[in-house]
Amino acid sequence: MEIGNNNVIENLKFIFHLDYSSFTYSIFNTNTNCFEKIKVHNFNGTKDTIINSIQNIISQDPQLSKKYNSYLGTVDIGNSTFIPESLFAKSDINHYLNFTSEIDVNNTCLYTKQNFSNCYSIFQINKKLYEFLQQNFNSLKLKHSGSLLVDYFLYISKGNNPQLFTTIKTNAFHIMFIHNQKFIFYNKFEFENDDEFLYHFLNSIKVLELNPKKTALYINSNLEKDHNLFKKLTRYISNIEFMKRPSKFLYENEIMEIADQKNHHLFGQIICE
Repeated sequence: MEIGNNNVIENLKFIFHLDYSSFTYSIFNTNTNCFEKIKVHNFNGTKDTIINSIQNIISQDPQLSKKYNSYLGTVDIGNSTFIPESLFAKSDINHYLNFTSEIDVNNTCLYTKQNFSNCYSIFQINKKLYEFLQQNFNSLKLKHSGSLLVDYFLYISKGNNPQLFTTIKTNAFHIMFIHNQKFIFYNKFEFENDDEFLYHFLNSIKVLELNPKKTALYINSNLEKDHNLFKKLTRYISNIEFMKRPSKFLYENEIMEIADQKNHHLFGQIICE
């Protein structure tokens, strides 16, 4: 471990993912190319309570009082959209989201240039939450989950055949369609029960005019592999594969004991930095 000026740990990156139900983080050692630690803090948050929830976590977890060389983060909160690079103008970012959703006056709009496609991600985040994250995580590079996943899925996609990628959570999922190594479709859906999940998932496949018996589906999720949602998907989709941890990194033993399909929202941030 290397300590620099102001007690900054020079060789460690702090990576986190935040939504209304959890704050998950990892410590990545740049010298050894190794993920050293992953920790999940679960909570039941809302837009009004999420800052207090994170404050409580920071005060109780000694890892969060340390200063790291750099900070990467994603949020799965609020709306986002993608704009082709040829149509993007920084002065118009507040208007892009108006096409798909209403902008909250308490939010600020941010943008990210995608690494592996010619477009920008635009998203909104509560102003107080954004300020809080910036104050606690110095020089934070923040993205929306959708931005990260689109880049990450493009990076790991194989060949030119049509491929579906999805991140599935307990009450929402992200889905992306890639063909000929190109970004064709992305969306996020929320659901309250298994039937709603299946409706949105299968309807996306129908709209894309894909054959569910032939199109490969790659899944990452913090749910267990025997979860009921996956059992139901197998009734309709033949070619399902759970994603594996990226082989380009090393992992401490306690991380190796975690199921392969989990924590890709952390691993992908190093790849797509």
